[in-house]
This record gives sequence, structure tokens and C-alpha cells, in this order.
Amino acid sequence: MATTNDLILYRYSPENMPQEILRKLFVGREKLLKSMVKEIENAARKKTPRFLLIVGPRGIGKSHFLVLLFHEINNRFGSFLIPIKLREEEYSVYRASDLFLRILEEKKENTKEILSLANEDEILHAAIEKLKLISKRDGKRYIIFIENLHELFKQLDTHELQKLRAIFQKNDFFSVVASAPMIFPGISEHDEPFYNFFQIQFLSEFSLEEIKNLIQKIAEAENNKKFLDDFKKYEPKIHGMSHLTGGSPRLVILFYEMITRGELENIENAFFKIIDEHTPYYQEIFQLLTGQRRKIFDAVISSEAPITPKQLSEVARLDLPTVTTQLRRLEQDGYVISRPMGRSTKYEVRERLFRLWREMRQPLGRKRVSILLEFLQYWYTSEERKELFRTKFEMLEAGEKNALKDLCYITETLPMESKIEARLKLTPKLIELGEREEAAYEIQSLKETAAQFGNKDLEGKIPLHEGNLHISEKRYEKAIDAYKNAVENFPKDEDFIESTIEICFNFALDELTTGNRGNSTKFMKVVHEISKELKEDKVAMLTINFLKNAADSGDIQVVKVALDEIIKLYGNKYEERIKFIIKALEIVETRDIQKYYNLQIEEREIVGDIVKRITKSDELLPEEIRRKESRLTDYIDAE
Repeated sequence: MATTNDLILYRYSPENMPQEILRKLFVGREKLLKSMVKEIENAARKKTPRFLLIVGPRGIGKSHFLVLLFHEINNRFGSFLIPIKLREEEYSVYRASDLFLRILEEKKENTKEILSLANEDEILHAAIEKLKLISKRDGKRYIIFIENLHELFKQLDTHELQKLRAIFQKNDFFSVVASAPMIFPGISEHDEPFYNFFQIQFLSEFSLEEIKNLIQKIAEAENNKKFLDDFKKYEPKIHGMSHLTGGSPRLVILFYEMITRGELENIENAFFKIIDEHTPYYQEIFQLLTGQRRKIFDAVISSEAPITPKQLSEVARLDLPTVTTQLRRLEQDGYVISRPMGRSTKYEVRERLFRLWREMRQPLGRKRVSILLEFLQYWYTSEERKELFRTKFEMLEAGEKNALKDLCYITETLPMESKIEARLKLTPKLIELGEREEAAYEIQSLKETAAQFGNKDLEGKIPLHEGNLHISEKRYEKAIDAYKNAVENFPKDEDFIESTIEICFNFALDELTTGNRGNSTKFMKVVHEISKELKEDKVAMLTINFLKNAADSGDIQVVKVALDEIIKLYGNKYEERIKFIIKALEIVETRDIQKYYNLQIEEREIVGDIVKRITKSDELLPEEIRRKESRLTDYIDAE
């Protein structure tokens, strides 16, 4: 029975796993393995070498395939082949001689006499001769298994690579089976020693059925009866993961581990971490491509759907013959695949994770990551997505801005009614946090939804958010038009009108405190215009609250201007209500406490409160009010 440690080894180091487990967990590539074993056997029996290269992205199962192939050759053809499996990373191979000395080391042969030679060419010749002698003595031929051939070739300079190729061509008792995550210049460029040397075999991604098969085999190997019993429950989520990852075995194992440990809620974080870990690898691929090829590949990878050469020509702004030529090379090197669709051929990136990585590196506010959105829809039920939005929004309100990006994606996946509600809730927060481009996206989406479904109620709510966005962009004229439009849409909705007035008063005050009286006046005029739809006492309350907030600014000039604008707009309508503010301003400007004593006792306290709001101290309060506040403070402290 497999253990958790076995699975960790399988995910990262299959060569250290027992053969029976490797065979048990081998799915989807049985035919390929069988055909390669047969080809190696036929070639060996005919005494002809083979140089095979298995290519596939990280996590696709190259190591598993190579190790299992090694075991097959070792178990079945030991009478005429000598399989040598080198380490996954051979950091000490910098010369052709180093490679052959490593082969002798794996054969447990003594190399002291060879290493005692002074000349490098003599060492290389002696190592080859010793290997030849063993081959002739035993009547066997070498087959060398090398992982990460691209890294090994980086360590060898051109002269050493030339020597290596010459040795392989001269000595037909060596065969090589290697792996690499990509087609790299060392084998694809015309002027490289190993150009056109290897027979290339691409490993394709797992299908959905193969993924399900692998997960079930893992569960069986671990004797995980509970998982197998609940398998149907997990199938929709497996489908979502397959759609997202494109069938990466390494991610399949990760997925299984998280289910069995009860960590499904962390799957997104784990997935994004893996994507991030791929960054150096994907960046290296881009660096390997030439200018035009890189541009065309980026256009393919950035396309939301398979794309034709003609469409690519338009996107990349390159002529069609150039695009067609470069696409053939990209397909030949395994970066893209072509699919006949009707009368045309369309191209897409071979590795789906690569496309996701490219999309994930778009800044917030650009196009949504379409694959991720589909994954979220598969991964969570609609009720789970609603709850996820609620939880993430609470996190955002608590100050965790990292939740914002998640909220934008989750919103896209909600059922229509919930999506509208979420967008109306999220948009003001986006504006508040300065995410204007993202807020504009949400507003535009709301407009499209309103138009599509003829939703007049939603259409009427949008201008208020547009006005707020315009304010954040300092486009005041557009904001004022939007607010007027908002109220026109809901002339009888007192709550809506009241909230719009509060917004306008707030912006008026903001403009006053920054010295923009002209802009402030514009907002106050909007208030005056739309307040006609409200009852008199409600307008009065909102106006007094505005003046209180002005007093709280602590700037006497702001209070004076605010009061002056209100009087200009409403005349003496609120004379009785604002007289206390006028009296407080007199006291602050003259610093004459005696003016309190022209008021009734209860009026003194009201005026004193306004004075304290403006001055932020009790210096200009009458003695009796200060004593009263002091006694109240002492009482609270005693309690």
C-alpha cells in the first residue's frame, strides 16, 4: 500500500518510488511506453543507436515516464543492454569526459587510473575506451537516461558539445533517452552541434478521463476507501480542475492530497502558488524565442480562443506569410498545436497552464482571467460562491485589500441577480480604494446587463455610481450631470434622493476644505435643485448636518463659506435653525465669551458645542459649561 510519503515522492521524485507503485499510477501513456520499448529493443537487436528526447512542460509526467521506461529496459533487456540512469540534476558535468566518467561511476567501475592522467583529451579517450571494452566484453550496448537535457547542455560549451556529438556518431554502442520541458536552441538551431540529432516525442496533457483514472488509482494505492466512496461528489470539482490545468499530473496529486487532508478551501492559494513557481520557466521560454516568433507566440497565448493565422497577422501586425512560417516553426518545436476547424486551421498554446500564467499577469482592471472564472464556476456551487463573496467582502471592509481581486473574479461567476447585487455593492468600494479602472469595468457591466434585460430599476441606479466615479477623477461637470440624472430616474424615492443629497454635501465639503469654492458651490446647487423632491424638515436636517460637519473641520473659513452658500441658496428659510451657528462664529471670531450671556441657558450649551467643534478646545466656553463638562468627565472616570 502506498503512503503519503510515497505520493510526495511521486509528485517530485518518482525515481525514488517502488516500481510497483510507479506502474500502478501509470495512466494514459501505456501505448507510447510500449512503442518506445519496442523501438529501443529493435534498434538494440540490430545494433543501431537511438537518440530520443521526451518533451513536455513541468509536472506533465516526464520523470515518471522516463523512470518507468528505464525499469522496463532494465528488467526485460538486461542480456543485451546496459541501462544507465543519471541523476535528475547533474551539476558536475561540464565536459564530455565528465559525462562518461559519471557513466562509469554508475557502473561502479574504478576510475582512479583514468583520473590520474594529466591531459583532458587523454581522460576522455580512456573513459570511452573503458566503456567500449566493457560493452565488447559483456556483449551489451549502453542506453543512457538523462533528465533535463537542456540544463546539461547549458553546462557544456560548444566545443564540448561538438566532442560529445562526434563520440556518439563514432561509437554506435551508445543510445540516449533524454527529457526536457521545451525545445531549446541546443537542439533546434541550425548552427548547434546537436541540431536535428534527437527524435522528439511530445507528452500530451491528460484527458479528463485519464485524470479521474489517476486519482482513483492513487486512492486505491493508499487504500483510501472514504475518498473512493465519495468520488462522485468530487467529480464536478475534478472537471473544473481539469479544465483549468489542462491535465497536469503534478496538480492532480496536489488536488488529491488537499481533498484527503480536508483543505479544499485552500486550493486556490495552492494553485496560484504553483503558477507563480512556474514564472522562471515560462520567462525562460519567452527568452528563447526570437523577436517575431515571440510576438506571435504571445498573441496565441493571449487569445481567449484558438486563433487563425489571418487573425494573428492582424493582432501582431505582421504579414501573413511571416506569421504562417513562424507558426509552423512554433508547432514543430512544440509550443503551439494546430486544430482544423471547418475550412480554416486555428492555433492554440500546447500547455494550458502557460496561457493561464500569461492571463494571471494582467493587472487588475484588464480583461478577466476567463479560464479562472470557469474554474470557479466548476469548483464552487452558486451558494458557495455567494457565501465566498460575502466573506471576502467582509475581509475587504476590515482592511484586507488583498481580497479585492478575488471579489472581482467571484462577482463574475455569480448568478445574474446576485451578480447585479454584488456589483452595486462592490463598485463604491472600488472607487473608495482608487481602483477607478476596475470600477469603470463594473459600471459598464451593469449598463450592459440593464440594456440586455431591460432592467429600468438597475438603469436608474447606475448614474449615482457614475457620479461618484467622475468625482474621484475630478470630472465635476460630468458628476453633477450624473447626480441629476440619478434623481430624475427616481423622483419619488425619498431614500435614494436623501442619499444623493448626502453624497453631494460630502463632496461640497471636501471641495471647500481644499479651497475649491467654485466646485463646492456647484454641488450645493445640485442639492438645492433635487431637494425640492423632499419634505422640508428632511432637507433642513440634511442641511444642518452639513453645517455640523463643516464645523467639525475645525476651519472657521470653511464654516463661514458653507454658511454663506446655504444662505445664498435658501435665503432666510432656515434662519431659526442656523442662528446658533451664526452666534458660534461671532464668538470664535471675536473671542468674546460675554456673547453667551445674550442667550438663554439651554441655547448657550448648543452654541458652546458648535464653538468647541470649530476650535477643538474648551477655551471659548463659559465657565459654567466647562465645570459641567468637568463633572461629567469625573463621573465617567469614577464609573
